[in-house]
Amino acid sequence: RYADAFDRGASQDLPVPEEWKEWLYTCNLPLDGHTPVTPWLEALATTLPPPVLIGDPDTPCLLPYTSGTTGAPKGCVHHHGSIMHNAVA
Repeated sequence: RYADAFDRGASQDLPVPEEWKEWLYTCNLPLDGHTPVTPWLEALATTLPPPVLIGDPDTPCLLPYTSGTTGAPKGCVHHHGSIMHNAVA
């Protein structure tokens, strides 16, 4: 949950807009309409094994967007192999 990174009681240089608060601070918002959001601390505390990877190291798994500091903003494709390498390292 994105809200896990916020301290609601702390003063902020850039306050959260009112229209964002329900989405940011909600505890049970289903992202896809079916699956509830898991709090970060709860995910860290689980003793369940990680799910089995379906795919291969070349399967795209993350598409963050760049800020465009050297040109126009664009998506940057990361594959399972590079993400797993970073996680294990």
